[in-house]
Amino acid sequence: MTQWENEIDTVREIVLDVGKYLDETFWKIHTGEVQNVGIKGKGTAKNYATDFDIESERIILQRLFEAFPGIPVLAEETKSGVVFPEGRGFAVDPLDGTRGF
Repeated sequence: MTQWENEIDTVREIVLDVGKYLDETFWKIHTGEVQNVGIKGKGTAKNYATDFDIESERIILQRLFEAFPGIPVLAEETKSGVVFPEGRGFAVDPLDGTRGF
């Protein structure tokens, strides 16, 4: 397996794990097991992040930094202004469309 294929497999595993976390969280909200969802405003009434946005991004960032040290990451909720000097990096938006969640 090439280095590129190994990297894709690692990213795929991270994405699937966080997708499972978000799916489980959605059902906990849907069934009433979780009733209070923390919300952080981001400037306007229609622009906000939930605790689940922030936690899923935290998980992704931690795992990316462990698997790919030194590769820059731009993340919607917590990291902005990242420059990709060599054209290589990650852009992370773990729960796009929070209002639809």
